[in-house]
Amino acid sequence: MKFLYMNKFVQNNFVVEDLNEWSIIKVSDIEHKQYLQNHVTIDLFNLQYEKHILCANCNANGKVNGVLRLFHNQDNCFYIQRSSICDIQLFALKKYTIFSKIKIKKLDNYFLLGIIGKHAKEFLLSYFNNIPNCITSVVFHNNACILWLGSPIERFLLMIDKKQFLYLKKILLHNRILMVKNYWLYLDIIDGVPILEKPAFQKFFPKEINLDFLDGINLQKGCYCGQEIISKMYFKNINNKKLYCLVGTTNISMHYFSVLEIYDGYIWRKIGNVLFAMCIQDDIFLIQCILHCKYVQNNKFRLAVDQSSSFSIFRSYII
Repeated sequence: MKFLYMNKFVQNNFVVEDLNEWSIIKVSDIEHKQYLQNHVTIDLFNLQYEKHILCANCNANGKVNGVLRLFHNQDNCFYIQRSSICDIQLFALKKYTIFSKIKIKKLDNYFLLGIIGKHAKEFLLSYFNNIPNCITSVVFHNNACILWLGSPIERFLLMIDKKQFLYLKKILLHNRILMVKNYWLYLDIIDGVPILEKPAFQKFFPKEINLDFLDGINLQKGCYCGQEIISKMYFKNINNKKLYCLVGTTNISMHYFSVLEIYDGYIWRKIGNVLFAMCIQDDIFLIQCILHCKYVQNNKFRLAVDQSSSFSIFRSYII
């Protein structure tokens, strides 16, 4: 795989990515906003139409069913999440719909494109008369929606129907615009967005994956599923795990929840587990991991199953 450790490349080049590993969910009908309000960690009623936000949907025990990028307009709510966890998260969310007037549907006929780097604005303005920015980060068009993200670099998330998707792919091919793979995922990882796949379903609390640092937990709103435990963990400060980003080398393939160790000056001891791993060049990996933060006293890590591996903190995400 090409070396992806290159913010300068995506800043100085215009690239497009087919985000087929993410899914779009539409929530609609009379009670859709009240229903979601009772099942997400942010205050949906205070979310402006021109904004999007990261949040979590949790079970009654406060464990995360899925990490959602949520936005809405007057008629519908939408959220985007990783496809591998989508079906099981939807099943958990729909369990309580029997008494509500609500429709929850995965939009299989819509597609996501990541528009990244130099000339991204010019490209979008050639097809849309209005695009989002740092003030208005969500813009709806007929059968399309554009989201603006400013970190770690400026980028756009384009949601379009199948007809527009096929048309744009022809344009990209004709103009020889570079189509890339895993750049969006790489940017999400270094930006601190938790990458939750199916094995992580109901394994972590929102605070353990740093949603509090991403403004993904509202502690002032009323009751929602898992709220008592989530609030208790925050106000009593009983959580000792955090999300970190490590970079390093290993000769083996990592799996979900592979054990990580830290050297304390005398021995190697368990410090946490791998949440998501991404190969960025040959044997170099970028990984998100959940670590016991009070034991992170130095910068020397390894995989328990590979004593020759070596990792260091790329970003702690902790403010």
